[in-house]
Amino acid sequence: GASTCTACKPGEKSNELRTSCLPCERGTEADGDACRLCSKGRANAVAGAPCRDCEAGKFSNDTGAIECSRCEQLVGIGHTSRKGASRCDVCEAEYYWDPRDRSCRSCPHGASCQSPGSTL
Repeated sequence: GASTCTACKPGEKSNELRTSCLPCERGTEADGDACRLCSKGRANAVAGAPCRDCEAGKFSNDTGAIECSRCEQLVGIGHTSRKGASRCDVCEAEYYWDPRDRSCRSCPHGASCQSPGSTL
């Protein structure tokens, strides 16, 4: 018997026979007839939904992330990020970026580190 092709909705992919649609898994998003992994700096916790940029202060350094990680939790106090980041390379206010060991350090007494991203 003949099978009928089915047009899938956004967030879905065709099954192998192209007779029904399946939602893309968490950590992926629809890309034509297939599902692709979320890129670095993006995540998707809901099957069938598109990948979204990580919020500022969070990051995803791997493809296929289900959720973004909090910079402060995994990298250390004082570290943050911009929206859609794949790493935590911005320092919060009251911290500065130390290029010697590529980390955020507490602002020394008398120095000004008022805004995120400060350097000395």
